[in-house]
Amino acid sequence: MAKKRVIAYIDGYNLYHGIVDLTKDPFGKPNSKLNYLKWLDLQSLIRAFTLKEKEDLVKIYYFSAYATWKPEALLRHRAYVAALKSTGVTVVMGTFKAKKIMCSNCKIQYVKHEEKETDVNIALKLLHDAMDDSFDRAIIVTGDSDLKPAIREVKEYNPCLTLTALIPGSRFFASEDLKSVCDSASRFGIKHIEKSLFPETIMTSEGKIIKRPEKFKP
Repeated sequence: MAKKRVIAYIDGYNLYHGIVDLTKDPFGKPNSKLNYLKWLDLQSLIRAFTLKEKEDLVKIYYFSAYATWKPEALLRHRAYVAALKSTGVTVVMGTFKAKKIMCSNCKIQYVKHEEKETDVNIALKLLHDAMDDSFDRAIIVTGDSDLKPAIREVKEYNPCLTLTALIPGSRFFASEDLKSVCDSASRFGIKHIEKSLFPETIMTSEGKIIKRPEKFKP
C-alpha cells in the first residue's frame, strides 16, 4: 500500500513568536537563555508528527519575511533560512510594509512594520497543491485563524484531503477558530523543539559552512 503524501506549510512569523511565547516567564518576559530554541530544524520537527510507516513527507514550505530595518536580526534570519534550505525546505519570502502610526495619547508619529503577503502566499500554495493533487495530508504550522478560508476551500474542493494544524503550545488554546476547520490539531512545546535543533555547524552540499548565530547558542 502506497504511503500517504504529506506537505507542511509553515508560517515562519507565527512560529517565531509562538516560540518566543513558549519562553516567557509568568510575568510575560521572554527568557533569553532559551533563544537556542529558535535554531529549529523544521524537517526534524515535522517528521516527529508524521506516521513514518504510513506517510511520506514530500515537501516543506517556510513562509516569512526579512526585517531589513534590524541589521543583527536580519543576519540571524538569513543564517536560519540558509540552514533550512540546506535540508531541502522551500522558502517563500514576503515583505514588511512600513506604516506611519499616530499615538493617540502623546500625538507623536512613529513607524510600525507590518508583515505582508505571508497569509496569501500560504493560502495560494495550499490551494494550488490541493488542486494539483500534490498531497494527501497537509500540516499547517500556525496559530493564525486568517487561513480559515483557504482551509475551508480545500476541504470543499476535496473532502478526502486531511488538514492538520500544528500549533505552538503557547497558542494552542487560543486557536479554536483555526482548529474548527481542520481535521485534527496537535501542539508542540519546548521538549519537541529541543529534540529537533540544528547542530552548531552545518555543511551544505556545495561545501558552504553555516554557523549557528551566537545569540542562538545554548
